[in-house]
Amino acid sequence: MADEYKTYDDDKCIGKTAPSVELVQFLQGPKKDLDPSKVNVVYFLTKMEKGAYQNNDEMTDIFNKHKDSVSFTAIMTDPELDTCDKFVKKSANGEITDLNTGKPYRIEYPIAWDEGKKTYNMYKTANGGVLSPYQAFIIDKSGKIVWRQQVVQKYPFATTDFEAQLANVPALEKNQRQVRHRGLRQRRGRQLLPARRRRGHAVARHAVLRRGPGQRLRRQGI
Repeated sequence: MADEYKTYDDDKCIGKTAPSVELVQFLQGPKKDLDPSKVNVVYFLTKMEKGAYQNNDEMTDIFNKHKDSVSFTAIMTDPELDTCDKFVKKSANGEITDLNTGKPYRIEYPIAWDEGKKTYNMYKTANGGVLSPYQAFIIDKSGKIVWRQQVVQKYPFATTDFEAQLANVPALEKNQRQVRHRGLRQRRGRQLLPARRRRGHAVARHAVLRRGPGQRLRRQGI
Protein backbone atom coordinates (compact mmCIF):
# COMPACT_ATOMS: atom_id res chain seq x y z
CA MET A 1 0.00 0.00 0.00
CA ALA A 2 1.32 3.45 -0.88
CA ASP A 3 2.42 5.52 2.10
CA GLU A 4 -0.02 8.34 1.34
CA TYR A 5 -2.95 5.95 1.75
CA LYS A 6 -1.90 4.38 5.02
CA THR A 7 -4.01 5.05 8.09
CA TYR A 8 -2.41 5.71 11.46
CA ASP A 9 -4.15 5.78 14.84
CA ASP A 10 -1.23 6.97 16.97
CA ASP A 11 -2.10 10.68 16.93
CA LYS A 12 -1.34 12.26 20.28
CA CYS A 13 -4.82 13.80 20.41
CA ILE A 14 -6.74 10.51 20.07
CA GLY A 15 -8.51 9.66 23.32
CA LYS A 16 -8.00 13.11 24.84
CA THR A 17 -10.86 15.31 26.00
CA ALA A 18 -11.73 17.79 23.26
CA PRO A 19 -11.27 21.45 24.21
CA SER A 20 -14.38 23.62 24.43
CA VAL A 21 -15.33 25.94 21.57
CA GLU A 22 -17.16 28.42 23.79
CA LEU A 23 -14.60 31.20 23.18
CA VAL A 24 -15.16 31.54 19.43
CA GLN A 25 -17.35 34.24 17.88
CA PHE A 26 -19.98 32.80 15.54
CA LEU A 27 -20.40 34.39 12.12
CA GLN A 28 -23.05 31.97 10.85
CA GLY A 29 -25.37 29.98 13.08
CA PRO A 30 -26.20 30.44 16.78
CA LYS A 31 -23.54 30.59 19.48
CA LYS A 32 -22.93 27.16 20.98
CA ASP A 33 -20.40 24.83 22.54
CA LEU A 34 -19.78 21.15 21.94
CA ASP A 35 -23.06 19.23 22.18
CA PRO A 36 -22.74 16.33 24.66
CA SER A 37 -25.86 14.66 23.26
CA LYS A 38 -24.31 14.27 19.79
CA VAL A 39 -21.12 13.37 18.02
CA ASN A 40 -19.25 16.62 17.26
CA VAL A 41 -17.07 17.75 14.37
CA VAL A 42 -14.69 20.68 14.83
CA TYR A 43 -13.21 21.92 11.55
CA PHE A 44 -10.41 24.52 11.35
CA LEU A 45 -10.00 26.48 8.12
CA THR A 46 -8.53 29.70 6.79
CA LYS A 47 -9.23 32.12 3.96
CA MET A 48 -5.53 32.38 3.16
CA GLU A 49 -5.23 28.86 1.74
CA LYS A 50 -7.28 29.25 -1.43
CA GLY A 51 -6.22 25.92 -2.88
CA ALA A 52 -8.06 24.11 -0.10
CA TYR A 53 -11.46 25.81 -0.58
CA GLN A 54 -12.82 22.63 -2.14
CA ASN A 55 -12.80 21.11 1.35
CA ASN A 56 -15.25 23.75 2.58
CA ASP A 57 -17.70 22.67 -0.11
CA GLU A 58 -17.19 18.97 0.60
CA MET A 59 -17.73 19.62 4.30
CA THR A 60 -21.10 21.13 3.36
CA ASP A 61 -22.06 17.81 1.74
CA ILE A 62 -20.98 15.94 4.88
CA PHE A 63 -22.86 18.44 7.06
CA ASN A 64 -26.12 18.09 5.11
CA LYS A 65 -25.88 14.30 5.28
CA HIS A 66 -25.16 14.01 9.02
CA LYS A 67 -26.49 17.23 10.59
CA ASP A 68 -29.36 15.48 12.42
CA SER A 69 -26.98 13.31 14.45
CA VAL A 70 -23.76 15.34 14.39
CA SER A 71 -23.04 18.87 15.65
CA PHE A 72 -20.69 20.76 13.30
CA THR A 73 -18.54 23.76 14.25
CA ALA A 74 -16.18 25.31 11.71
CA ILE A 75 -13.59 27.75 13.03
CA MET A 76 -11.61 30.30 10.99
CA THR A 77 -8.10 31.07 12.21
CA ASP A 78 -7.39 34.23 10.19
CA PRO A 79 -6.22 37.20 12.29
CA GLU A 80 -8.94 39.72 11.30
CA LEU A 81 -12.65 39.38 12.10
CA ASP A 82 -13.68 41.51 9.13
CA THR A 83 -11.77 39.25 6.72
CA CYS A 84 -13.53 36.17 8.04
CA ASP A 85 -16.96 37.80 8.12
CA LYS A 86 -16.73 38.86 4.46
CA PHE A 87 -15.47 35.43 3.43
CA VAL A 88 -18.38 33.66 5.13
CA LYS A 89 -20.97 36.02 3.61
CA LYS A 90 -19.48 35.65 0.12
CA SER A 91 -19.45 31.86 0.50
CA ALA A 92 -23.09 31.88 1.63
CA ASN A 93 -24.00 33.98 -1.42
CA GLY A 94 -22.15 31.69 -3.83
CA GLU A 95 -19.49 34.30 -4.61
CA ILE A 96 -16.50 32.11 -3.71
CA THR A 97 -16.10 29.82 -6.70
CA ASP A 98 -13.75 27.39 -8.41
CA LEU A 99 -11.67 29.44 -10.85
CA ASN A 100 -11.84 26.71 -13.50
CA THR A 101 -15.43 25.46 -13.28
CA GLY A 102 -17.21 28.37 -11.61
CA LYS A 103 -18.74 25.97 -9.07
CA PRO A 104 -19.55 27.76 -5.79
CA TYR A 105 -17.66 26.64 -2.70
CA ARG A 106 -20.54 26.49 -0.26
CA ILE A 107 -20.34 26.96 3.52
CA GLU A 108 -23.72 26.04 5.01
CA TYR A 109 -22.62 24.82 8.45
CA PRO A 110 -22.12 26.91 11.61
CA ILE A 111 -18.85 28.81 11.38
CA ALA A 112 -17.01 31.07 13.80
CA TRP A 113 -13.91 33.23 14.17
CA ASP A 114 -11.21 32.32 16.68
CA GLU A 115 -9.73 35.56 18.00
CA GLY A 116 -6.05 35.12 18.77
CA LYS A 117 -6.32 31.42 17.85
CA LYS A 118 -7.22 30.61 21.46
CA THR A 119 -9.32 27.56 20.63
CA TYR A 120 -7.03 26.52 17.79
CA ASN A 121 -4.05 26.55 20.14
CA MET A 122 -5.89 24.34 22.65
CA TYR A 123 -6.43 21.74 19.94
CA LYS A 124 -2.82 22.19 18.84
CA THR A 125 -1.68 21.44 22.38
CA ALA A 126 -3.91 18.37 22.51
CA ASN A 127 -2.20 17.19 19.32
CA GLY A 128 1.28 17.44 20.78
CA GLY A 129 1.96 21.02 19.68
CA VAL A 130 1.57 20.32 15.95
CA LEU A 131 -1.40 21.54 13.90
CA SER A 132 -2.22 23.49 10.75
CA PRO A 133 -5.50 24.81 9.30
CA TYR A 134 -7.75 22.53 7.31
CA GLN A 135 -7.96 19.97 10.06
CA ALA A 136 -11.15 18.26 11.23
CA PHE A 137 -11.67 16.50 14.55
CA ILE A 138 -14.37 13.93 15.34
CA ILE A 139 -15.45 13.93 18.97
CA ASP A 140 -17.66 11.23 20.49
CA LYS A 141 -20.48 11.78 22.98
CA SER A 142 -18.14 11.28 25.92
CA GLY A 143 -16.18 14.32 24.71
CA LYS A 144 -13.12 12.35 23.56
CA ILE A 145 -11.33 12.96 20.27
CA VAL A 146 -11.61 9.79 18.20
CA TRP A 147 -10.33 10.97 14.81
CA ARG A 148 -8.25 13.78 13.30
CA GLN A 149 -8.19 14.46 9.58
CA GLN A 150 -5.87 16.82 7.72
CA VAL A 151 -6.95 17.82 4.22
CA VAL A 152 -5.19 19.84 1.52
CA GLN A 153 -5.79 20.80 -2.09
CA LYS A 154 -4.44 17.52 -3.46
CA TYR A 155 -6.13 15.31 -0.85
CA PRO A 156 -9.59 16.72 -0.02
CA PHE A 157 -12.19 15.04 2.19
CA ALA A 158 -13.46 12.92 -0.70
CA THR A 159 -10.12 11.06 -0.82
CA THR A 160 -10.00 10.33 2.93
CA ASP A 161 -11.73 8.04 5.43
CA PHE A 162 -13.20 10.99 7.31
CA GLU A 163 -16.86 10.41 6.53
CA ALA A 164 -16.53 6.65 7.03
CA GLN A 165 -14.99 7.27 10.44
CA LEU A 166 -17.78 9.71 11.27
CA ALA A 167 -20.37 7.07 10.39
CA ASN A 168 -18.52 4.49 12.51
CA VAL A 169 -18.64 6.48 15.75
CA PRO A 170 -22.12 5.26 16.87
CA ALA A 171 -21.01 1.63 16.40
CA LEU A 172 -17.80 2.36 18.30
CA GLU A 173 -19.74 3.94 21.16
CA LYS A 174 -22.12 0.95 21.26
CA ASN A 175 -19.17 -1.43 21.45
CA GLN A 176 -17.59 0.64 24.23
CA ARG A 177 -20.85 0.51 26.21
CA GLN A 178 -21.00 -3.25 25.80
CA VAL A 179 -17.40 -3.62 26.94
CA ARG A 180 -18.07 -1.41 29.97
CA HIS A 181 -21.24 -3.39 30.74
CA ARG A 182 -19.40 -6.71 30.53
CA GLY A 183 -16.64 -5.34 32.72
CA LEU A 184 -19.18 -4.16 35.27
CA ARG A 185 -20.87 -7.55 35.31
CA GLN A 186 -17.51 -9.27 35.74
CA ARG A 187 -16.57 -6.97 38.61
CA ARG A 188 -19.93 -7.55 40.25
CA GLY A 189 -19.53 -11.29 39.73
CA ARG A 190 -16.15 -11.25 41.45
CA GLN A 191 -17.63 -9.32 44.34
CA LEU A 192 -20.55 -11.71 44.77
CA LEU A 193 -18.64 -14.95 44.25
CA PRO A 194 -17.57 -15.49 47.88
CA ALA A 195 -21.13 -14.97 49.09
CA ARG A 196 -22.45 -17.44 46.52
CA ARG A 197 -19.93 -20.01 47.67
CA ARG A 198 -21.00 -19.52 51.26
CA ARG A 199 -24.63 -20.00 50.33
CA GLY A 200 -23.73 -23.07 48.28
CA HIS A 201 -21.86 -24.63 51.18
CA ALA A 202 -24.77 -23.95 53.49
CA VAL A 203 -27.10 -25.81 51.14
CA ALA A 204 -24.65 -28.66 50.74
CA ARG A 205 -24.57 -29.26 54.48
CA HIS A 206 -28.29 -29.94 54.43
CA ALA A 207 -29.91 -31.58 51.44
CA VAL A 208 -30.57 -30.96 47.77
CA LEU A 209 -33.25 -32.18 45.43
CA ARG A 210 -32.07 -34.29 42.54
CA ARG A 211 -33.82 -36.16 39.79
CA GLY A 212 -32.44 -39.51 38.72
CA PRO A 213 -33.07 -40.91 35.22
CA GLY A 214 -36.78 -41.74 34.94
CA GLN A 215 -37.33 -41.01 38.64
CA ARG A 216 -39.31 -38.56 40.61
CA LEU A 217 -37.61 -35.88 42.59
CA ARG A 218 -36.04 -37.43 45.63
CA ARG A 219 -34.24 -35.97 48.60
CA GLN A 220 -30.61 -36.92 48.99
CA GLY A 221 -28.47 -36.05 51.95
CA ILE A 222 -25.01 -34.69 51.31
